Amino acid sequence: MDRFKFNSLFSGIILAVAVCVGFVLMSGCATAPVTGEGPVATIKGKAAGYSPTAEITSLKYFIKESKFHLKVGLKNISDKPKRFDVTITIPEGPSVGGFYPQAKKKGKIPYMKPGEELVREFRLYYDKAPASVTIKVDEA
Repeated sequence: MDRFKFNSLFSGIILAVAVCVGFVLMSGCATAPVTGEGPVATIKGKAAGYSPTAEITSLKYFIKESKFHLKVGLKNISDKPKRFDVTITIPEGPSVGGFYPQAKKKGKIPYMKPGEELVREFRLYYDKAPASVTIKVDEA
């Protein structure tokens, strides 16, 4: 009889712990990620891989649909039409990149006119605002 009491008590404790852990895990999944908006540190000056004919004019980040989004404004400061290749990396996460300007039609390569500024939004599959972001701008 003592053995039966011990087994049922032990089973009851295991069941209670399993229910508590289940509630904790479910409540963690139901919370929304922290949203934020604001500036991210930008590259100033001529760093390695930074094009001297481009200038980052605006930089904003926000969380939308549980993904980290980054809006980057780029300006052509040279006196010739140029096309730029931008690469954005997060040290502990994914990378993304693209051209300024994007190609709309197949076969025709667009360029930014001197003094022209374009803003693009990049989506990174990352669920929080990272501690640092690296932006590399090259001439394409």
